[in-house]
Amino acid sequence: MKTLELQNYINVGYIKKPLGLDGKFSAVINLEIKKPEDIAVDIGDQFIPFIVEDVLVENNFMVARVPHLKSIDAIKFIKGKSFYVDKKYLKNDDREVYEFIGYKIFDEENNELGIVADIMKNSLSFVLVLRNAEKKEVLIPYNIDLEIEKNISTKELVLKISGDDF
Repeated sequence: MKTLELQNYINVGYIKKPLGLDGKFSAVINLEIKKPEDIAVDIGDQFIPFIVEDVLVENNFMVARVPHLKSIDAIKFIKGKSFYVDKKYLKNDDREVYEFIGYKIFDEENNELGIVADIMKNSLSFVLVLRNAEKKEVLIPYNIDLEIEKNISTKELVLKISGDDF
């Protein structure tokens, strides 16, 4: 059985509903992905890996089949649950931005704004979801033009923004 390395996985959407009796389901996805060979479903207290087959990815939807879930009731168990794919299935233009998870973010005056806990993507841009020192969530729109300095070895990123704005 494949070992699930969660640090390589990223939330891409949720399971919408079962489709038929053979383990097929539809899902809503919020990132552009390639056809994954496996997914991990968040059932609350753990992540369950599934091999997927007959995958179709189009726009914001995915249809796939889990071979060993052979009933509607089995698929209903994962209905509404978030699912994750390995970062290698992200389209190339998205992959680099998601590498920022875990980075410390600084403003142009070198004030630490927080650590990237998650990344959201809307139709226009990416949004860095930071956790600051007070454990509050701070949202910062991101595009490459805002980068002043990126240090991969220390996982630090300096952006052209003012800490006063947040």
